[in-house]
Amino acid sequence: MQVLHIELDRPGWGGTTGSSQRPKVNEVKAALAAADGAQLRQQLDTQGWIEVAGERLTADEVTLRAGHHESFALAEDGGWAVALDLELDDDLRGEGLARELVRALNDLRKEVGLAIADRVEVQLAAGDRVRAAVDRHRDYVMAEVLAVSLDWADAGEHQLVVDGEPVGVSLRRR
Repeated sequence: MQVLHIELDRPGWGGTTGSSQRPKVNEVKAALAAADGAQLRQQLDTQGWIEVAGERLTADEVTLRAGHHESFALAEDGGWAVALDLELDDDLRGEGLARELVRALNDLRKEVGLAIADRVEVQLAAGDRVRAAVDRHRDYVMAEVLAVSLDWADAGEHQLVVDGEPVGVSLRRR
């Protein structure tokens, strides 16, 4: 996925000057837009020029600019750009749900007066999405809430909402 854009910045090719070159300008601009920006950047760095649509362009004649893409968060500074993929897959959603459950369980521990070092037995009553996340991240959840056991039940003494999902919880000090 391209995030680096190269734009034509050749004097006399834009505006009202250079009208005889206007068809070539459009061809070069279209070729730049379709090209792999990272590859052109590498060519500029190694050769000092790029050839696009039959025109040789130097670094002074093009502008390198990091562009935005809806699936990426982009930051650019000092000629360097970093793009983070913002796409969430099922694994990341499940991990986020497990982390949110840990936060909610630790808040509940505090609310019911458990000491920070108290070990607990945990019983959860939840739907398929929460169950899948807990099953996949069971060791993490147990370690973070100091659970000596984590079992499934039909209901719980306390009701939580985790990522929009109702979760019944019973905690017992061990």
